Amino acid sequence: MNYSQPRRAAGFSRGLAWTEGMPRLETRFMAAVFPLILAALGTRAGKRFAASIAASVLHEMAHVTVALLFGLRPDKITITPLGCVASIPGLAGTATSRGAAIILAGPAFNFCLAGLCGIRPGLKDFARANLAVGAINLLPALPLDGGRLACLLLGGATGGRSRTGPAWAEPAAGPRGLPTLDICAKITGGLLLAAGTAQVLLFPPNVSLAALGVFVIFYNRCAYVFQSTSGWVPNDR
Repeated sequence: MNYSQPRRAAGFSRGLAWTEGMPRLETRFMAAVFPLILAALGTRAGKRFAASIAASVLHEMAHVTVALLFGLRPDKITITPLGCVASIPGLAGTATSRGAAIILAGPAFNFCLAGLCGIRPGLKDFARANLAVGAINLLPALPLDGGRLACLLLGGATGGRSRTGPAWAEPAAGPRGLPTLDICAKITGGLLLAAGTAQVLLFPPNVSLAALGVFVIFYNRCAYVFQSTSGWVPNDR
């Protein structure tokens, strides 16, 4: 691919510029530094948090790599307290088979890493982190990979996509598929909240699953409102 315009380096408050044609890495300061500080102090929770962030970055790198192979131009990878997300403009309009390959690349890479690292005693935490990141991302709710895959498949089945596309560039589920995705998201969010409650009771003060459940419910409600009020155009795939 020929990217004639190199990307301009961004400040550390906004991100780190990569090589020409590659996405930039954006960090939220506390999300990036806090787990590293905890890990440096030698706490078990800190090491697990750092392992989860590393697994999430590698997960998104797998998305980016496959997207580049299919000719898309990923924009950035953002690290947040709940994990990482890759911005891939054009994903919503790509062919269903290629879109599915890009979406599934992340969990597949995590599972491969979990299998390889699981046989090494010193990498057990990293193996568990990869297994958790891969499994959670297959849940059928946005912005997880399972939700994006459901949108892509439902959108293809109903023959259209959002006219403008949500601000976060998700594939659109379509007017008939959107209620199905909404139900799946509510069930997924509810299960995450239930699991998060048990997690807080058994492993205080870990609230990661509960926070993810709240975020999933809120995010999918926003996506439902946006997609249900946006225009709809036929797919040209």
